[in-house]
This record gives sequence, structure tokens and C-alpha cells, in this order.
Amino acid sequence: MTGIVATGTEFITTGLSIGTQSLRTASQSLDMLELYVRKAKLDQVDAHKAHRDTFRLELIEDQARERTRRQKALAAEVYADPQTKALYDANYARLSALFD
Repeated sequence: MTGIVATGTEFITTGLSIGTQSLRTASQSLDMLELYVRKAKLDQVDAHKAHRDTFRLELIEDQARERTRRQKALAAEVYADPQTKALYDANYARLSALFD
């Protein structure tokens, strides 16, 4: 009987030890995950600040370049010929009036 009690006690002790180790491992894993998420959040905040710092400037520069290209192409195509310019001006006025 003593052997059975000793075996039972060892079984329970081993089970508790495994359970404790499992909980410790799970806790450490959660701590690591929390640190990873916290770092990722800080990185995202910093990256967003840097992006916002340059976004508007780059947007304005890109749009200014694109408008310049279009205006140069328009000038070369439309204003080189008086008849084309007259037609363009009439069409531009008519279409612009749609949005007034």
C-alpha cells in the first residue's frame, strides 16, 4: 500500500511540476508577444510621423510637376495654331460652365 501511495504522490507531483512548467512557458510566451506588439506599435507610430512629415510636400511637388507637363503639352498642341486655340477656348468655356 505504501508503494501505491508513493507512486500516486510521485504521479501528482510530476503532474503539478509539468503543469507549473507549462504555465511558466505560456506566461513567458505571452510576455514575449506583448513586447513584440508594443514594439510594433511604436514602430508604426514613428513611421506614420515620418510619412506625414513628407506626404504633403511630395503630393504638392508631384501635382505641380504633372500640371506643368500638361500645360506645356497643351501649349504646344493648342496655342501653336490660332484655329485650334479658338476651338479649344470655346470648348473650355462651354465645359467649365457645366460646373458653375
